[in-house]
Amino acid sequence: MARNIEHQRHHSFLLRILLPTALAIGLFVISLFVIIIPSFEQNILSRKREMIRELTAAAWSILDELHTEQTSGVCTREAAMSRAIARIRTLRYGRDGKDYFWITDMTPRMVVHPYRSDLEGKDLTDFQDPRGKKLFVAFVDTVRAAGDGYVEYQWQWKDDATRVVPKLSYVREFKPWGWIIGTGVYIEDVREEIETMTDRVVQLSVVITAIILVLLLYIFQQSLRVERQRRGAEAQLLESKDKYQALVEAATEGIIMVTPGSVTRLANRTMLDMLGCTESEFQDLTLEDIFLPMADSNEVTAERIKSLSAGQPVLGQFEARLKRVNGQTTDILLATSQITFADKQGYVIATRDITRHKEIEEKLDVSEQQYRALTNAINIGVFRTTMGKKWKFIEGNRAAMRILGFEETEQFLTANLADFLHDRDDRENFHRQLTSNGWVKNQILRLRKKDGTVPTVSVSAVLTIDPDGREPLCDAIIEDITEQKKAEQEREGLIVELQTALLFLNQPVRNSTSEPLFCDMSTPISQVASIMSKNNVSAVLVRSNDRNTLGIVTDRDLRDRVVASEQSLISPVFEIMSSPIITIPDRALLFEAALLMQEKSISHLVVRNANDMVTGIVSYRDVLQVQRYSSAFLLREIHQALSVEEITDAHARLPRLVKALMDSGANSRNIVRLIASVSDAISKRLIQLAVDRMGTPPAEFAFLALGSAGRLEQTMKTDQDNAIIYDDSACEDPAAANDYFVRLGTRVCDDLCTAGYAKCEGETMASNPRWCQSITQWRKYFRDWIVEADPNDLLAVSILFDFRCVYGKCELADELRLHVHSTAAGKAGFFHHLTLNALQYKPPIGFFGNIVVGTDEGQAETFDIKKAMMPVIEFARIYTLRTGVTKTNTLDRLQQIRDKKLLNQSEHEEIAKAYDFLMTLRIKHQTQQVSDGEQPDNFINPKELAQIELLSLKKTLSQVSDFQSKLKVEFTGTSQ
Repeated sequence: MARNIEHQRHHSFLLRILLPTALAIGLFVISLFVIIIPSFEQNILSRKREMIRELTAAAWSILDELHTEQTSGVCTREAAMSRAIARIRTLRYGRDGKDYFWITDMTPRMVVHPYRSDLEGKDLTDFQDPRGKKLFVAFVDTVRAAGDGYVEYQWQWKDDATRVVPKLSYVREFKPWGWIIGTGVYIEDVREEIETMTDRVVQLSVVITAIILVLLLYIFQQSLRVERQRRGAEAQLLESKDKYQALVEAATEGIIMVTPGSVTRLANRTMLDMLGCTESEFQDLTLEDIFLPMADSNEVTAERIKSLSAGQPVLGQFEARLKRVNGQTTDILLATSQITFADKQGYVIATRDITRHKEIEEKLDVSEQQYRALTNAINIGVFRTTMGKKWKFIEGNRAAMRILGFEETEQFLTANLADFLHDRDDRENFHRQLTSNGWVKNQILRLRKKDGTVPTVSVSAVLTIDPDGREPLCDAIIEDITEQKKAEQEREGLIVELQTALLFLNQPVRNSTSEPLFCDMSTPISQVASIMSKNNVSAVLVRSNDRNTLGIVTDRDLRDRVVASEQSLISPVFEIMSSPIITIPDRALLFEAALLMQEKSISHLVVRNANDMVTGIVSYRDVLQVQRYSSAFLLREIHQALSVEEITDAHARLPRLVKALMDSGANSRNIVRLIASVSDAISKRLIQLAVDRMGTPPAEFAFLALGSAGRLEQTMKTDQDNAIIYDDSACEDPAAANDYFVRLGTRVCDDLCTAGYAKCEGETMASNPRWCQSITQWRKYFRDWIVEADPNDLLAVSILFDFRCVYGKCELADELRLHVHSTAAGKAGFFHHLTLNALQYKPPIGFFGNIVVGTDEGQAETFDIKKAMMPVIEFARIYTLRTGVTKTNTLDRLQQIRDKKLLNQSEHEEIAKAYDFLMTLRIKHQTQQVSDGEQPDNFINPKELAQIELLSLKKTLSQVSDFQSKLKVEFTGTSQ
């Protein structure tokens, strides 16, 4: 009997699984052959009909084009028709290129047929296919009725005259010439395609059916296994009822099982031991006798205990006290869960002694308080954030809040660290290092605080795990190093100043002497004073009749020995001269001259050359003039200048300062930054002077430096590249605003030219109305250059992508830079054009590694080092625009490109060193020209270089070529 019941269950189980599957497969096969395949056949035929209609329309357009040329007088009707016949005769399409077009007239007479040239020119009125259909007459009837249409008939297979098959053609009338043009599709082609498609669908259906059968078998096996498991579980459930009591008794936690009505039914041995009672004593206790609220707990805990006593389970867990029968209490953690016992709903109370846990927790609370007291007492910020996009603050000490500009903890906990990171590249680099390494150590960042200030901070951080395991957290310490950085910069500046001053003091005296003036010993004092005043000198040498130098007369001699002593002005000068004269060799150093003058208490020394001839006079004032060539003095003088003339005078001293730095071994980057600092200071002062003269601007604006000035890479040979951008959002009179800024740009550019900065030959200056525009127009400029411009346009404006704010509202420049980066993102064509332009700058290195000279007109023995550096500049600019780097200086750009993993460490070192070497060579060449009294340029003669410089130059230019290849492969997809 049991076996029959099991067999029936098994049969029913199989029927429930197999029958629906078989029905589904049957419906699938029926729908495949009744609905899907016929629908595919109809679609294919419709597609073929549409195809020949579109192809005929295309051929018809050729006739229409030639007819248009006829009507416009370009050619005669006969010539147009002849050209049409020639073009239609050669038109082919199809898989094997043998499908064609034909033309008849309305007679019908064959005009052109690629494969039946025997029919051309013949009357086809009686021409029939093998079934007797006058197909060409049918073509004429079809176009007369509707202008176009489809005709089915029998025709030869393409170019095989021995094979005749059914064909469907589409014909269309060309009324101007009375022609009918058409083409067709062979029905057999369609049938073959349908048969192929049907075979594939059937094969696919067989595969799908097989897969379904395999899945069915798998599902059957799994279902059978589940059914067996279910039956086993039922048996185990019966067995578990017997073991439940043993399980409760074996539990390490105290357990009480309660049924509705607050009747205590069962307590395990652990619970009885915790209460200190027997099982019979336990039966006399109520839950309110056993459980008490904690001393410091709220009313909620008391209500929970009352609910348990009333037979209402309380979900979750809470702390309470367990009262022993002897009156003592124990701290416990109490948790409840619902159960079904003897067909009745009840619940289980589990209790765990947490006395030891509470003691440890109290100690941890004390430790945490001590830790927080420590962190709040130090000046280093400590905080924790989430690791999402915003880095939301979770906690932090007072120092962290102070560094970030918060006074209230509530405000701090609603803020996000990402909102304070001033530089997007710094933010991305910090996040990348933290997520990849798991830690960041002493990373220098710039923060924008709530009050707008931008301090420099050092941040160290590690990834930690959320105690709940949901997400990683960031634990970090932060230290404000703004003052430290400022002190470092001041120290570096002081070192440069001291190096510069020391270098000047270590120069030979002959570099600072003035041309000596002589007078005879009998010359009246008044005449000597007149000579000194006329020549603006502070000393005159007195010589004897035999031309020997006897003494010297100085300003102090005139003051002390003439004015103070009321000496007669007609007295001979020898009466007041200082004699004998004190001399110093012209090869002595300036600091030696200063020491000698201090030792002798004199203000002038006579300088003699190696032949003991007097060559000049050096004064104490000349020695003190050294400070005029320090960068700090120069910049301060520019800031305080009240006229263009004063600025021009200050700028004229820059070459000597640059040469001093070069001779002292300063690196090229510091030198070009000094040149840029002077250029910026001059620009700012001239703009301010111009604004003071012209009045308040009608809108906020920014004066931009472009090209090498924008990159902070100016040298001694430079010209102007600048522009103006102004905010037109609040302009009441746009025309007047534009006029003001054009006049401002013109005045500033003229003044810069006066100060020593030549005007740009291409007129890329703020004085050009094209480059003096509103933010709206500038945004349009860059959008057009990025989206629509060709390589020639970009070649002319590439330096504008290196813009940098020098004066005014720099937020306008920041806004424009964001627009440039967002517009350029993903524009492969734009970067392709930029790369093609960059590749036009070829490093002057030949196939055999020789320096190529004579490529510039008038410079037969030299090469242009500026052009040699351009590939590196273009390389950095292109990667900067693609990655959204905000820096403009080439070396800064290369560093950020390396941080973004687009260059590895060795590649970065190679290209940075190559650029630094070329810049050093360029500045050295120009400073030598200035020292020789020549105008600086960029043309270097390789023969004038030292052997080690020449070898380094060849190696450097070869490396530049390698990086051009990298650029070409990445942005053009080619290597040749």
